[in-house]
Formats: sequence, structure tokens, C-alpha cells
Amino acid sequence: MKAGGIFAERSKLTKSPGLMQGFKDSRAVVDFFWFLAAIFFCFLSYSALAPAAVILRESGLNVAQVGMTLSSAAVPILLATLVSGFLIARLGPLSVSVLGMLVMLVGHASLNETRSDFPAAMISTTIHGVGLGLLMPAQMVFAKNLIAGPKGVYYFGIFASMLQLPNLFGPSLGEHIHATRGVAGYFLITAVPLALALGAVVVLGVLRQAYFKRPPPESAGAALGRRYRDLARDWSVMEPITAIGLIGFMYGFAPSYMALLLADYRLPVAVFFTTFAIFYFGTRFFVFPYLQSIAPSLLAMAGVLGMTVAYALLVTAVSTTTVIAAGVLFGLGYATTYPILSMWVANQFPESERGKPIALFNAVFMFGIYFFPIFGGFTLSVSGMSTLLAILCAVGVGTILLLGRAPLRRRLADHSTAPGKHTE
Repeated sequence: MKAGGIFAERSKLTKSPGLMQGFKDSRAVVDFFWFLAAIFFCFLSYSALAPAAVILRESGLNVAQVGMTLSSAAVPILLATLVSGFLIARLGPLSVSVLGMLVMLVGHASLNETRSDFPAAMISTTIHGVGLGLLMPAQMVFAKNLIAGPKGVYYFGIFASMLQLPNLFGPSLGEHIHATRGVAGYFLITAVPLALALGAVVVLGVLRQAYFKRPPPESAGAALGRRYRDLARDWSVMEPITAIGLIGFMYGFAPSYMALLLADYRLPVAVFFTTFAIFYFGTRFFVFPYLQSIAPSLLAMAGVLGMTVAYALLVTAVSTTTVIAAGVLFGLGYATTYPILSMWVANQFPESERGKPIALFNAVFMFGIYFFPIFGGFTLSVSGMSTLLAILCAVGVGTILLLGRAPLRRRLADHSTAPGKHTE
């Protein structure tokens, strides 16, 4: 085999005409799937932190301290996401991905020593959040830069699924490690997949040294010159970004209060979440290839409509039937919105200028998710669950109307020809 191993060989897979419709060239195919696997292992470690509250409590922290420790990463994630946009322009997306994973690894592994010390544990969690914030836009930009052609949105949807797919395995892995090994060494063991992911990305950069080269001064200067304030004034960019913030707000109910709703009606959480997972991943892996010619605004509107109707069903009645139906609609809807809107933003910019727009996209999305529990808790204390669900339906309708303003001629096929002054 030639030097460089699998990276130097064009396999039968990379010669597939159908596969090549989603990538720039055969090298990009190999690099994409290598990076895809690395991101899966990275977020496998992240999802294995699901029992972290139990670990911290058993380590001596009280319930209030556990809550503050776990929530201490929220603001650092948002700030680091915006900083990531500047770093991508200066260093390139793969270099920032390596930096983000390294910082995450330090924060994750250090919890093994700081878990019983409240202030120190908060510092570890904050460090982990900074790494996650740096990684999120960088890994999206790097993956997007490898994708091209009419099937690009399908492969980007597959890539975005790697942030969610580990949730099917990580929490169970974490529980197994806790049950068999206890508290001692828990955070070191669960950090192993992240360490492997970091090594894999470094190997990719070493074998493809061009990825680690800094962008040309003129490209970096153009990207740095575009301030977040300038992006905020550009409605062609802010329309999908505003929409993803509202969608993040809508999604925030599921991880924060859905279990509470189901518990009140004595329904197992699996009724919703298993159904949601099946249709979410089914849509990403099997349905996306047939959506290439649909205008992104229409497809995003359909996704938000599915999420809105899901909540509307729960306003009318909560039963096994309605919860399963809600899981189906929510999975179908949420699966389409994030990759469609992120591609909508990215396709308006050349590769060298995508860092800040994608960073802003992710920051607004995560703000919506993190803000919802605060809003939801206040609403529940004042009015109740039905009111909260009705508000979510109203937000969904508003998001649909917002997306309806977009030109319907925009298509998903990624030839970087989205209309507007940013096109390549």
C-alpha cells in the first residue's frame, strides 16, 4: 500500500458515481468518512456523561451544587462558539477542531480529580464547555468544505446525525461503566473515545497537511473583516439563523420537560424518545436523498410544521397514541430543519468566509436550547403545561411564517449558488 494508507488509495467506494455526487473529489470522500467516525467517537464520550449528575452526587456534591456544576458550561459554550468563528478564519477549521477536542478532553478527564470539589468541578465543566463551543462550528465548516454537488445536503445531514447518534449508546455505556467500575476512574474511562477521536483528526491533518495550513492572508482578512454586526444586518443570513434559534427553543422542551409531562400521565419516556429517535435517524439516513430538489424554505417549513403539530397533539390529549404520533412528527420535522438551515447559511459564503456565519448559526441555536428551560420553568410555575405547549405551537407558527418569506426558487443542490451578494 502506498504511503498514507487508506488516505492514499482510491477504493471502489470512492469510484461510485452516486457517492461522488455529494463530494468535491475522491479524496474528500475518504476524508469525510474518516472525520465522520472521529466526530462519532467524540460525541460518544460526551453522551456517556449522562450519569454525571449521579457521579457528582456520589462524590460528595449536594443537589444544588450538582445543578450549578452541570449548567456552568452554558455561557462558555455560547461565547466560545462565537470566538471559534474568528479562529477558523485565522487557523482553518480542522486546526480549530483539534483545539476544541483537546480542550474538551482536558475538561472531561480533569473531572476525575475535581469531581468532589465544587469550585474545581465547575472549572472542569467550564473548560469542557469552551472546547465544545470551539468544536461545533469548526467541525461543521470542515465537513461542509468537503461536500459539493446535488447530494451534498444528504451527506451533511448524515454528518449532523453524528452529534445525536451516540445518544443511542453513550448513556447506556456510561451506566455500565458506573455499575461495574464505580465512581473512581469514571471520567477517565469515558474520555477514551474522545482521545481516540482527537488522535484520528490529528492523523488526518498530518496526512493531509494542507488542512493544517493557515488560510491565505487575503482570505483570512476577508473573513475577519466581516464582523458579527455586519452579519446581523444581512437578512439573507439572519433569516435562517433566526429560524434555527426559534427551532432550538422549540426543541428545548424535549430534553428538559418532556419526561416530566410523561411522568404526570404515567407513561414511559421511551414511548416518545424511542419513536423520535427511529424517525429522526430514519429521515436523515433514508429520506434525505429524495429531497434534493425541494426549496430549502419549503422543506424547513415542513419540518417546523411537523414539530408544531406534535406539540398541538399534546395540547389536545396525552395518551400512548398521541405521544407516539408526536414522536413520529417531531422526529420527522426536527431531522430536516438543522441540516437544511445550516446549508442555507453556509452556501451563501465561500469556504474561507464560512467560520463566522456558521459560528453565529450554532450560537443562536444553542441559545434557544439553553434559554428554553429557564422560560419553561417560569411558565410552568405561573400557568402550567398546557400554556407552555400552546406557546410552543405559536412559536412554530411564527417560524413557518418567517420561513415563508424566503424565495421559493432556492434549491438544496449545493453548487454554492445561493442567491445574494455572498455567493462564490
